[in-house]
Amino acid sequence: MQKNSQNNYIDIGNLSVLLNDKQWSFDKDQMQIFEEVVFLCINDNFIKDVQKIRNYFIEKYPKINIPTKNTPQAENIICLIYAKDYKKYKDFIEEMLKKYKLIPGLYWEDKIEFVEWGIDNEIERAKEYEYARREINKSYAMAEAIERSLQFCPLNLMDNIVLRNTPFLAGDDSYPLWNNPRFTRKPNENILVSLESKYGVRINIGFPAYSSLSEMVNLLKNNYKKIQEFRAEVLPIPAKKDYRKSELKKSIDTYMMYVREWKIEKIAIELDKKYGGEHTYESINKIVERMKKDSERFNKSEKKQERQDTAIF
Repeated sequence: MQKNSQNNYIDIGNLSVLLNDKQWSFDKDQMQIFEEVVFLCINDNFIKDVQKIRNYFIEKYPKINIPTKNTPQAENIICLIYAKDYKKYKDFIEEMLKKYKLIPGLYWEDKIEFVEWGIDNEIERAKEYEYARREINKSYAMAEAIERSLQFCPLNLMDNIVLRNTPFLAGDDSYPLWNNPRFTRKPNENILVSLESKYGVRINIGFPAYSSLSEMVNLLKNNYKKIQEFRAEVLPIPAKKDYRKSELKKSIDTYMMYVREWKIEKIAIELDKKYGGEHTYESINKIVERMKKDSERFNKSEKKQERQDTAIF
C-alpha cells in the first residue's frame, strides 16, 4: 500500500473470517452489533466522512501513514493526535456519532479521561529522576501521560476504522473487544424510567438499544413493579393498582355528606338508596378514613423537602 493512500471501501473481510471461525460463538445481541457495523462500513457517505477525517490529519501531519495495517503504528498515531489535536479529533468523532445515530459507548470512548489523572503523576515521576532537576512543564507531562496511559487502552472501534480502515484486523486482534453487548444493554436487562414535564407530565421508559418487541414486552412485565414504584415516588399515584376507582362516586358522596355533618343514619339511608347494599357506621367511617389516607399522597414532596432541609442543617 502506498503511503497515505485512500481506499474507496472499508475492509470488513476479516469479520467474515471471524464469523466462520468455529472457536467463537456469538449470541443474537452480538450478531446485531456485527450487522450494524457491517452495514455502516459499506455506507458510501460514512466512507467519505472517514476519508475526510484522515485527510485532515494527513495534511496537517504529512509524515504519518493513514490508514495503516500496523497496529503499533496506529496506536502511536492516536497518541500523537491526542497530544497535538485532541479537540479536533473528538469533534470529528462526535459529529460522526450524531450524524449516523451511533451508540457512543459502542463506537468510541473518550480516552482523555485516562490521561488527565496521569498528568500530575507524570510530573511527580519526572521529578524523582536524578536528571530531572529542571521544572517539568504541563505540556511535557501531558505528552508523557498520553503515551503511558493510552498504551494500555485498546483502539476504539472508530479508531480502528479511521486509522486501520477496518473494524477488525485478524492476527493482531484475536477478538473484537468492541463487540460487547454491555455497551448496548443494561446489566440484568433493567429498563430506564425517567420523568419529563416540559409539556405536561410524561413518564419516559427506555429499553436496551437492540431489544426486540417481545423483549420489550417482557421487560415491561418484569419491571412493572419498578415502574409503579417510580410513579409513586415522583407523582401522586399509588404504587399498587387502585381497585377503588369503580367506587369513586360513592366515596365522593359519602365524604361530602360526612363533612356536611349529616347524621350517620341519614348517610347510610342515602347510600343504600343510591348504591344499594347495607351501610353501617363502621363502613361509612372506613370510606372517609380511607379517602383522607389516600389524600396524603400529595404530602410526599413536602415530606421529602423536610428531609432535605434536615440533612442540610
